[in-house]
Amino acid sequence: MDTVLMRYRTLAAEVLLEGEECWMLCGTTTSPNARGRYHPSLDYSTLSPLGQFSHDGDEWWLFGKAAPWAFQETIALMEQRAEGFEGTLLVASQKTGEVFAPYDGGCDLIVNSPGRAALLWDQYRAWRSSEPSGL
Repeated sequence: MDTVLMRYRTLAAEVLLEGEECWMLCGTTTSPNARGRYHPSLDYSTLSPLGQFSHDGDEWWLFGKAAPWAFQETIALMEQRAEGFEGTLLVASQKTGEVFAPYDGGCDLIVNSPGRAALLWDQYRAWRSSEPSGL
């Protein structure tokens, strides 16, 4: 787990600066009436409900807020993502629009140029999957 969190911290720092304003979006298939069961570290009362939709037979709820990025405050969320909890967590820089999206044991970065994507792809080659696609 420590390795995954170290990688999360390193990769998040590629697109988010500590204290920088960001948008945090959380999606869950857990009913809003039972929000405390999902991401116990996240106080959903601080998030605005953004919508509800169906996907693959599941009902999803989306919540979000604007806040300064603080890795330490989101560690419990990322630990849950690393353990394979259902749901989504996306954090986007308000300044650049770049996105950090952790999932079960890995993360996606969405960056604003193909050149930057290629640079990061190469820089973190050792952390990529051994699959031919690197994914």
